[in-house]
Amino acid sequence: MQQSNPFFSFNKGMDWNQGVSENLWMHEQGIRLQQQQSYRVEDSLSLEKLDKMSEIAELTVSPEGMLYVLDEKANLWKYDHRNDHLERMYTSGHELFSPRALLAVTHEQLVMADPLKQNDKPGPVSGIVSYSLANGQPLWMVSEWKGEPVQPLVLYADPFEAGILWIFASLRKAESGVLFKINGNGAILKAVEVTDFLPAEMKESIIHGYKQIQLAAGRDRLYLSIPQSGAIRSYDKDSGSLLQAFSLLNRVRTGAGGGFAVDQQGQLYVGYSAQQPDEEVMIEQYSQEGVFQQTLTGYRGPCSRLMMDQKERLYVWNRTHHSLIRLTRQSRMLARRSSGVFEGIFLSCSVDATEAETIWHRVTQAAHIPNEAQIRFSYYTSDHRNLLLDDSYQDLDVYIRNSNIPLDEKLQKLKPLWIETKVNVQDALLIHAKGRYLWFKLELIGTERTTPILHKMRLYQPRQLYTQYLPAIYQSQSEGNAFLDRFLAMFGTLFDDFDERIQQTPAFFDLEAVQGESIQWLSSWIGLKGMEQLEESKLRELLRKAPILYRQRGTREGLEQLLEILLGDKPILVEYFQIKYQQNAELRQLFHTLYSAGPYTFCILLKPDSIRDEQHRYWIEQVIEQQKPAYTEARLIILQPWMHLDMHTYLGMNTFLSEPSLLQLNQQSAMPHHTVIIDRNQDHRLDVHTRLGLDSELE
Repeated sequence: MQQSNPFFSFNKGMDWNQGVSENLWMHEQGIRLQQQQSYRVEDSLSLEKLDKMSEIAELTVSPEGMLYVLDEKANLWKYDHRNDHLERMYTSGHELFSPRALLAVTHEQLVMADPLKQNDKPGPVSGIVSYSLANGQPLWMVSEWKGEPVQPLVLYADPFEAGILWIFASLRKAESGVLFKINGNGAILKAVEVTDFLPAEMKESIIHGYKQIQLAAGRDRLYLSIPQSGAIRSYDKDSGSLLQAFSLLNRVRTGAGGGFAVDQQGQLYVGYSAQQPDEEVMIEQYSQEGVFQQTLTGYRGPCSRLMMDQKERLYVWNRTHHSLIRLTRQSRMLARRSSGVFEGIFLSCSVDATEAETIWHRVTQAAHIPNEAQIRFSYYTSDHRNLLLDDSYQDLDVYIRNSNIPLDEKLQKLKPLWIETKVNVQDALLIHAKGRYLWFKLELIGTERTTPILHKMRLYQPRQLYTQYLPAIYQSQSEGNAFLDRFLAMFGTLFDDFDERIQQTPAFFDLEAVQGESIQWLSSWIGLKGMEQLEESKLRELLRKAPILYRQRGTREGLEQLLEILLGDKPILVEYFQIKYQQNAELRQLFHTLYSAGPYTFCILLKPDSIRDEQHRYWIEQVIEQQKPAYTEARLIILQPWMHLDMHTYLGMNTFLSEPSLLQLNQQSAMPHHTVIIDRNQDHRLDVHTRLGLDSELE
């Protein structure tokens, strides 16, 4: 068996750091073109097609992406865009809210507010009122804070924190505003006074702040914005403390503000309304500190409102064109700035074979290359690192690493050096590659949607000349023999690959190294069916403990350990000997009902969330059947997530103890209309429920 040729491997991030690159993302799995997440139009809804409703006064999008519309006649509509279903929730004349109301929707509640309504006049009441989306019943109301009426200027349902509502309100007796955080029960969790933020005209009259201030929340921060002026403040969502105050006046066009939204990472999105009929405006993206990042070219048009749902889909309300546009994040490759082509360049420093006049053998690449993509490999070899560049001898490695020289200039100067360029190679011989040092250039070319991915690359040296095993006439340095060397080298690569596979055979049995299909193949050795359902971490643990489990097969301990590995929770096993000595006849009968009275039957109790579905349950039953002791019967019991006396109720598994809470009926609680309060025991009633010594006496 021939000894395999040595090779240089490039398959880790640190390997690719030995050179310079542009527009490439290097990671442990290989290199690929850099990409960015950019919003693109997914679909568009013409609101004029919803002919049942009047002119739109207000709209919002729920965290799940459902559209709620309030029209000028105070009708409230719910529209499912996916199923094209329009439903009227409230009909005009209900006197619950006016067409000028503010609107927000959480996961289970519809929240309305009429900031311009006076409570002493007929019609809708002022304050914030929550209604159930399930039955339309009022749930809670907030109308004042510290004795002062609350006049909300904006409502915002947090898409990334279930049930949380943010409200910015003005107080009649104060020039400042208050930022409220309210939970699903209507309780005010946080109240932060906001000073020196409202413009003078908003302090003079609440009508100037009506729908002019906007709220948006990311994962950790809440943002308060006045789009028309560009003023933004960010607050910590937990503590309510002010984190930053800044302005986008350097870019935002004063008076052209429209929409404002924030994603989970805190990226800010600002949309504008067109000031001229034919003006082209686009949405701009900023960092959470207010630094401009990019313009979203996926949508061009005016923006009256920006909204974000919990899946970070961006909704644009274009009031001018009566449309709602939904944008989703899509991956897009970055183009090189100098060429505008979707390509990435890598220039290596010298790869040192340590011996002069080394004949480099071949190059292999493991890569994923889509149909519209390419990977170009160019190489150059020499016994010296100093080359004549720019009329002087320079160290080629130093020249390549020099960050003051533009990459395009380097490519132009090095272009005459490359011996050969190979495209999309998997395994190729290196022709005329003789020298101690080797440099190579990689060009990864893709499209806006696709990118090649180079997982690893190897450079083999020196070349094994198989003509040395032939008569001397075939070993002369002639052009014909050079061809023979290359021809035999193709078969030599096959022998090298065979040798390498044989040497790597032990790796297929290394439990900590194998993955994917290899670990599934190893798991088939233990004789359990359905192992493809398990995660790799559980498969490793199962294989690691397989010898112990085989020694304990058919025992209680072995079955407990196996089920704990497969399900993640230790089951409860109840055997006959644990209940047969029960002296109390009533309890003994109950135990027999719950666990069976047969001496050869045992029960396995699992937590409610241990079994995903019926198919999963069937597989677990098969495993139990294989592993249980001979001539016994196993009963599998899946506990239900509720407490039922004289049934399978176990503290800590499906039953928990908690402190009792009192029922309070106030402005933050409400009872549905069909609720009836009764005296269940009907105590103190003759002929119904009378107890001597407790609620009655004989005289």
